[in-house]
Amino acid sequence: MASNMRVAILGSGWWHRTRGGPAHVVSFGDTNVMFDCGRKAVSRLFRVGIPPAEVSALFISHSHFDHNMSLVEFLFGSWLTGRTEPVPVYGPKGTAALIESLVGPEGFYAGDIASRTDGSVGMDPGGIEVLAGDVEAPGLVHEGGSWKVTAAAVPHSRFLDAWAYRLDTEQGSVAYSGDTAPSDELIRLAQGADLLIHECTATEKIIREKGLGEFHTSSTEVGRIASEAGVRMVAIVHFGGNGDATGWWAVRRMAREVRRGFKGKVFVGGDPRIIRIC
Repeated sequence: MASNMRVAILGSGWWHRTRGGPAHVVSFGDTNVMFDCGRKAVSRLFRVGIPPAEVSALFISHSHFDHNMSLVEFLFGSWLTGRTEPVPVYGPKGTAALIESLVGPEGFYAGDIASRTDGSVGMDPGGIEVLAGDVEAPGLVHEGGSWKVTAAAVPHSRFLDAWAYRLDTEQGSVAYSGDTAPSDELIRLAQGADLLIHECTATEKIIREKGLGEFHTSSTEVGRIASEAGVRMVAIVHFGGNGDATGWWAVRRMAREVRRGFKGKVFVGGDPRIIRIC
């Protein structure tokens, strides 16, 4: 297996004064595939040496704001750092309509775009165009030559669609849970992946006490899920908004709980943290 594939955990929190929001980018060769676009995502892309224009495609897991609040910054940041062709962006129901309302011909930013594409500035309008698509069913979402992304529906809220994704390449494979309660569908999606990036909102005790088990996954459950999926490595993310999981002491406790059920390598997400797929 080639060793030039890496994952950058751009944000390990959801709403926290120092941690960025959910955002992760997988790099292999000249391709950079991004999952979610939370708070600070664009600045963290620069920190790991990836201008937004070099992101090949973006996949949004669900419509909770913490997973997509940097979308506008990403679209314009891509354009301003040299993108000249449309960028593929996929997400839950409503993604295409949202993007149309932002950067479409009648969108909120239509005047901004026009001011940058006229004769005085002359930016290429292709760079702000988006190939937007709603994920409507499990299965194949996008193919990019030597790589593909598939999706599975996961349980998070009855008010919105939530998707987990899997990226398969010639170099390796990465699965991403988005936000989810423990899910058999996710276990099937992640089967045999090199790395599983999984939300780990709190310890088993806190999840139980706060009644979060129908929406989020505890550290104990992440260990079980990673083991049943047969992945080589797991990275835990989505700390912070819950006050009981803010400090490093709590995150270390969660990592210990994951390791009780999973014998592979466990990474604690950083802001950013680089994980190499070897």
